[in-house]
This record gives sequence, C-alpha cells and structure tokens, in this order.
Amino acid sequence: MIKKMFRFQELEIWKKAVDIGNRLLDIADELEKKKLYRFADQIRGAGLSISNNTCQVLLSACPVAPGDGTGARGR
Repeated sequence: MIKKMFRFQELEIWKKAVDIGNRLLDIADELEKKKLYRFADQIRGAGLSISNNTCQVLLSACPVAPGDGTGARGR
C-alpha cells in the first residue's frame, strides 16, 4: 500500500491564508502609491508571514517531515 504524502498546500486553511496574504499585498501596493512606504512594508511583511507561519505550524504537527524521516520536531 502506498501512503499519500502530506501536502499542506491542499489544506483549505493554507489556501485561505494565501488569499488573505495576497489581499494584503494588494493593499500594500495601494499604500505605496500614496507614498506610505513604511506602512506598506509592514503590511507586506504581515501578508507574507500569514501563509509562512500557517505552513510552519502545520509541518510541526506532521509526525514525519518529508525527506528526512525524523519528523518535523526532530524525533
């Protein structure tokens, strides 16, 4: 029997995180047009970290990390 590898990209929560991040990136682009560069940078950073942090949490909950066989927590 072949086990299907865990893919966080298929999870609805990660897809929603990417959608929210993309909306925040669009907002950051609009803020830059208004010369609000620092605020745009902060929004852009937040937008990128949502899906990254979601992925990190999902992988830490996975009993075996892809590739190394030791698990995401180093078991």
